[in-house]
Amino acid sequence: MKYKTILFDADMTLFDFKASEYYCLKQTLQEFGFPCTEEAVALYSAINDSYWKRFERGEIDRASLLVKRFADFFEKIGVSGDPAAFNQQYLENIGGSAILLDGAEELCRSLLGKVKMYIVTNGVEKTQRGRYAICG
Repeated sequence: MKYKTILFDADMTLFDFKASEYYCLKQTLQEFGFPCTEEAVALYSAINDSYWKRFERGEIDRASLLVKRFADFFEKIGVSGDPAAFNQQYLENIGGSAILLDGAEELCRSLLGKVKMYIVTNGVEKTQRGRYAICG
């Protein structure tokens, strides 16, 4: 059977989201003057993952997820700040980070003109569009 259309999930299929998350969280923590440790990054990643799982189960809406993940993170690392403002800056930073997985670009180029390709995602539209624009 020949495929005419391929759907790619953006994160962890084409983009190395974990690498972008790591780099951009550290960048945003530094911009806000918050502690920037490996432990803090690992803690945030776990909190963020749990919120996205809740979102996928329909337990929380996207707008709440984006802010509450940082409110919980701030509480756990003992800082006070505006989680909405932090989220906005984090999304700006991650929207400018397009770290592709090894072989992703080559795969897409090898399929160019042979099949229709689409990227699907549950990620934040503004962030994803920024990443697509700079990845080539």
